Amino acid sequence: MKSWIASALACLLALTTAAHANNTVSFGNIEFDGTIGTVEVLWTTDDVILAGIQFELAGASITEVGGGLIATYDWSVAYTEEMVLGYAFGIGTYIPPQPEPTVLLEIEFEAVDGAELSFQNVIFADNLAEQVELDATDTIIIDACQGDLDGDGTTNVNDLLAVIAAWNTEDPNGDADGSGYVDVADLLVVISGWGPC
Repeated sequence: MKSWIASALACLLALTTAAHANNTVSFGNIEFDGTIGTVEVLWTTDDVILAGIQFELAGASITEVGGGLIATYDWSVAYTEEMVLGYAFGIGTYIPPQPEPTVLLEIEFEAVDGAELSFQNVIFADNLAEQVELDATDTIIIDACQGDLDGDGTTNVNDLLAVIAAWNTEDPNGDADGSGYVDVADLLVVISGWGPC
């Protein structure tokens, strides 16, 4: 009898851990000119109904926050140079589960070239006011010359070929957006940065 209960508890723990593994905060598209920029914050979850968020952005000074799901669901948002705080007003403004990475909000920031952005002190709460277990370990190095994969000071056909050569892999030589995977987003980074840096 005890072994059956132990097996059931282990199975429940595995299911709970698997469910939490899909709750992810990450960086999306970024634009940066060497001083100011914008970056998307993406949210992915299979089952969490989101009612509140709080996090710090390390590596940059926040100048504006808006857009994305928080605008769609009419959340109240406040921010300082380091922190973002947002919450729903009621049931009708909760953010439903987002099985695919979706733009939660967009941050305008000031930073120095080469700075590393990361999330710190992240707290997300669900519709029951309980803290959500999530992965917020994503980082991104901001680069005024994004798309210049070979470092020659120009984004050109050589960089485009590097993306194509690394297509559908985790090869950093073709990862123009710093996501850890080479796909269409990397092509778009190269195209948008085309020309001299």
